[in-house]
Amino acid sequence: NTPILLAGTPRRFAPVHFFSHRDLSTPTTYLTLTTNSSALTVSPGHLLPVAAPAATPRLLMARLVRPGDCVLDAELACAVVVDVTARVFEGRVAMHVAEKGGWMVVDGVAVSELTEAVP
Repeated sequence: NTPILLAGTPRRFAPVHFFSHRDLSTPTTYLTLTTNSSALTVSPGHLLPVAAPAATPRLLMARLVRPGDCVLDAELACAVVVDVTARVFEGRVAMHVAEKGGWMVVDGVAVSELTEAVP
């Protein structure tokens, strides 16, 4: 049970509660959203908070994120997307944390635990 970093300050961690799917061998297409400060690799149907610069974030599927959009970093500040690329990797995993009311942090970017398959 590796704890997952939650976005915002102060920094806090939450334990993984369960996996809605965990398949380590199926070839799966992922998107890498490169920002001005990090790169997040995520499934195209994963929901994450996205906004135009200086706008209120809304949940958006990763496949709809475009260069110029803002994703949130671990401190909930705007990280401007500069590139989006697709690549196939083996496996797919969706974890859920026990604590509600925050964003998980993956690769320095805030993400929800929701996908188009698990809304």
